[in-house]
Amino acid sequence: MKLLLSLLILLTSSSMASVLTAKGDKIVFSSSEFKLSELITDYAKLNTMNLIFDSDFKDQSTTLVGTKTIDKTDFALYISMVLMDAGYVMIPVAETQTINVIAARDIRYRSSKIYKDINSLPDTFEHVWFLHTLKHIPAGIVARNMRPLASRYGRIIDHTDSIMISDTAKNVKLMMQIISVMDTPEHLKGWEEIQKLNEKNKKVLTKSKGILDILGDNTVIFLVLFCLIGGIIGFGTRSYMMKIIEGGW
Repeated sequence: MKLLLSLLILLTSSSMASVLTAKGDKIVFSSSEFKLSELITDYAKLNTMNLIFDSDFKDQSTTLVGTKTIDKTDFALYISMVLMDAGYVMIPVAETQTINVIAARDIRYRSSKIYKDINSLPDTFEHVWFLHTLKHIPAGIVARNMRPLASRYGRIIDHTDSIMISDTAKNVKLMMQIISVMDTPEHLKGWEEIQKLNEKNKKVLTKSKGILDILGDNTVIFLVLFCLIGGIIGFGTRSYMMKIIEGGW
C-alpha cells in the first residue's frame, strides 16, 4: 500500500527558499525557473497548510513563460495545471490542514472528497470525485458514452440511477454539460425507439436466412447431394447411350 511518506513540510519550520510572494491580489514569482517542490511548498504556505509528498515523488524543474505575475484567483488553476503536466495531483487529507502530492496514476486508490453539487467544484485541474443522480437515462448508457471523454486516469462507475466520476474538476464539468443534454425525457424516448428498432431488425435477421446463408451453413451436405445427383445423371446418360449403340429403343 503506497502510504509511505518521504517528506513532511511543516510551514512553521520550512527552510526552503520561496520562489513567489503574495502582493495584494497578485502572486509574484521571483524567478522564471524553479523546482516543482518549491512551487507546491509556497502554495501550501500561502494557504497555511502542511504538505506531504509521497515516497515516489520525483522533483523536476519548471519554467514559467511570460509574465511573472498571476492573479490570486488563477493561482490554484496554475498549480493544478503544472502538477497535471508533471503527472501528479494534489489532494486534501481528510479532517486535517494538510495536502498530499501523489502520482496521478494512484488517484483511484486514494480517498478524497466527494462532490454532489456541480457548482461547488473548483475551476481547476484538481482531481475530484463527483456523484450524480440521473433522472431519466439509465446509468449504464451514460457511462458508456462518457468513458471515451475521461482523462488518462479518470474513471466512471455506473450504479442503477447514478454515476460516480473520478476526473479533473474541469473535465467533470465538461462531461456534466453533455450529461445534462442526454438526461431528458426526449433523449430517453429516442433511445427507447432505437432499442425497439434494433430488436425488430434482430428478429427479422434471425428468422429470414437467404439461400446463400443456407448454402453457407450446409456446405458439406450440398456437396454430397451434388455429387450424388451428378452420379445418377451420369450413370443414366451412359446407359441411354449404350442402348442406342446396341440398337435398343
